[in-house]
Amino acid sequence: MPDPNDKLFANILFTNMFFQLRAKSSERRALTEKDHKRIAKLVKLQQSLIAGEHVQNRTLQNNLTSAQYEEFSISWDREKQYREDHFGKKPEAIAEYEGLLRKADFAFNRGDAYSRKGNRKEAADFLYKAEHLYERAIERLSELLSADPTIQTWLDRDFDAGVSLSPSSVPRARTSRGVNNQSPLSKTKIKDLKIDAVEKAIFELIYDQEGSHKPSAKLDSILKRLDSDDSSEFDID
Repeated sequence: MPDPNDKLFANILFTNMFFQLRAKSSERRALTEKDHKRIAKLVKLQQSLIAGEHVQNRTLQNNLTSAQYEEFSISWDREKQYREDHFGKKPEAIAEYEGLLRKADFAFNRGDAYSRKGNRKEAADFLYKAEHLYERAIERLSELLSADPTIQTWLDRDFDAGVSLSPSSVPRARTSRGVNNQSPLSKTKIKDLKIDAVEKAIFELIYDQEGSHKPSAKLDSILKRLDSDDSSEFDID
């Protein structure tokens, strides 16, 4: 068996304890040494994914059961179909408008950066430039909407020619990834589907019932513990 004083082993057991507290309706399995080793691999895989590291599908497949990987594959296929149904091919008019917005955003971000550094003159120059670029983008969007009103459906909010000239106020394409996108439509990243699949695999190793898996947000506290040296505060039987 792994050394109970080993930090990773302690964190794995804490993960088990966490699931036990959150899944009272499930029956906990008696974990074997093989189970502990597999959980250790899954926890490391989970940490890599959350850290933003690329994890290949083959690596994921090697660490999941065939049923678990099939479920992940189905989820990803559904997401791709959702994207095709709700996003499709972006109109050229929207692409043109986004190009104008990128220039304005770039100038605004430069001005904001200079402002935070205390360079007032540079900040003022870039922010002034950004305001005029946003104004040009809105003017062009108005022209594009007049030529083809249907492109409004690609915007995250109703068009208003008198909108404030700032990053958060101007309309965005509903497919944009920025924080200023107000569209209720969103894409699920494949990374998030992989994290969910790994967490479910951990859960299913610990409990016999597969249906009580909770959303991935529940493991936030565990991940903080995994980065901490103070895992000894938990009682591990």
